[in-house]
Amino acid sequence: MQEIQIKVYICKVKLTILFCMADSKKQKLNKSLPYNTVAAALAEQRRLAQNR
Repeated sequence: MQEIQIKVYICKVKLTILFCMADSKKQKLNKSLPYNTVAAALAEQRRLAQNR
């Protein structure tokens, strides 16, 4: 069960990163992309930790 949750989490992080990249391309905010990606991944991690 734990293994499945980890795989789902990794998929969600990859999707989050892709969405961040797509958003930054629309907004032309490529300079802040690494920060936005990390912030989004950390927020997702915190949210998942709270759900357990």
